[in-house]
Order: sequence, then structure tokens, then C-alpha cells
Amino acid sequence: MAEYGNLVMVTRARDVEGFPSLLNEMLWRGNFSYRPEYSVYARGRGPGLVDYFAAMFIPQRLVEGEHHSYNLVAHGTSIGMALQEVAYKAMSLLRQEIPELWLPPFQNFPIQSIQPGVNLFNQPPVSAPLYERRMSELVKAQDRHMRCLRAELRETRRRFNELQHSVDMSVRLGRVPSHVLYGPNDHTVQEMAPEELTYPMVQGINIPQPVQRQPRISNGLRVRRFARTDWSRETVYGGQLENLTHPETDPDDTGSPNAHLLDEFPPFFERAPYGPN
Repeated sequence: MAEYGNLVMVTRARDVEGFPSLLNEMLWRGNFSYRPEYSVYARGRGPGLVDYFAAMFIPQRLVEGEHHSYNLVAHGTSIGMALQEVAYKAMSLLRQEIPELWLPPFQNFPIQSIQPGVNLFNQPPVSAPLYERRMSELVKAQDRHMRCLRAELRETRRRFNELQHSVDMSVRLGRVPSHVLYGPNDHTVQEMAPEELTYPMVQGINIPQPVQRQPRISNGLRVRRFARTDWSRETVYGGQLENLTHPETDPDDTGSPNAHLLDEFPPFFERAPYGPN
């Protein structure tokens, strides 16, 4: 994972609002028995600019004929955004591959297409209730809206970072005051944003970051540094998976779908008991 930067956090994203919570619901319904695990990597790009990459590991389903786990990666401008992005990506992939997720209540969720970054959606028949047709249109429009915002954000950050590199030479030559480029701090936009404009908080295990002094004479743009580490998701959790449970069911129930929040299960659906892979 060196291409994504250095590891800064591992988490199972318990009780995180948004897409991670919806993904857990899908995993439960799709007969997965263990929680997904997230590894977050960071790489400084420029003053106030940090790229975060969230790598997700979903253990294989404990059902006959299933022999593979899932590994996905998504980019964000903060830890919260990266986690939301990779969870949304996993939702669309699972919708494509898991038959149990083709049915209600997930029929309006995105489906991964062959074109990267573009999702497909079910088109309700004309005879479907007006509510169902409008809900499908709303989710499809919001997905496209997010896709366009991501593209604009990436391009804006790329141009801004190029401008920072261009100004850096003038700062080092004393032609431009240092505060123009570096300001009073190097906080990212998300770190400075009010709470109502930030992504949901994520609790996890943070990888220690030793204090690193910035050299007085720099040969390039000063960026935020993240320490290299030998730690990984596997070493932090010791290879121990955590049982996936639904918040509104008996945590001791590991087999019966009757205790689940959703009532209309297909007749062939059955939760696999927890146990070794």
C-alpha cells in the first residue's frame, strides 16, 4: 500500500452514520458474518492538502461456493470522506454480485457498471407506484451529482496544488511573503470546517505520529509528513475478525433471520453460523 501513502488509522467503523452503516445492513442481508475492516492511508500534497485513501477488507461469506473476500480502495480529502467513499463503492459492487441484494429494500441502491465510477440503477416499470419511481429518479440524480462533485474537486485540487508549487519558488526567493503560501497553519479544509459541514466522526485505532520538525532550508514545497510504520490492519487486529451483528437484534443470535429488522426474506435465505473460515 506504499503507493497510497502511510498508514494513519485502522477501524471497523462501528456506529458510523452514512454509507458504512448502510453497507453493514447490506452485508447482514447478504449473509456475511464478519464486519468489514478499513485501513486509512495519508499522503501530503501541499500546504493544507492531504490525500487520504481508505482500503476496505470484507471477509468472504460463509456460504457454499463462496471462496473470495473483497478488497476495495477509494480516495477522499479527509478520513471521513475516504471511508464514506469506499463504503459506497462496496455497496455498488455487492449489489452487482449478491442475488439477495437485488430484492427490496435495496432495489434503488447503485449497481456497479463496467465503466469506472459510473453506477447503474433499476428502472421501475411504468406500473410501479409513483413513490417508487420518484425515489429511483432521486437516488440516480444524487449519484450523478456526487460523481460530478468528485470530478470538480479532483481537478480543483490538482490546479491549486500546481499553483502552490509555482508560488513556492517565489517564497523561497523572498519575492512573496511566506504567509501567502503557508498561512498561520497547515490545517486542511475539513479540519477547519464547522461541525455541520464535516463527515461523521469515525472511531478507530490511530497509528502514532511522532512530531517531525520542518527543516529551515527546504528544497521543495513543505507538506504534512506522515510517519512510516510496519503496522498493518492484520497486525493491529491480530487476524481476529469481529462478528457482524445488527443493532436491533439480539447479539447472541447468529443464525435466525426472524429476529432481523427486515421481515421479507427469500425462502432460501439463511444466516451462516459464525465460525472459522
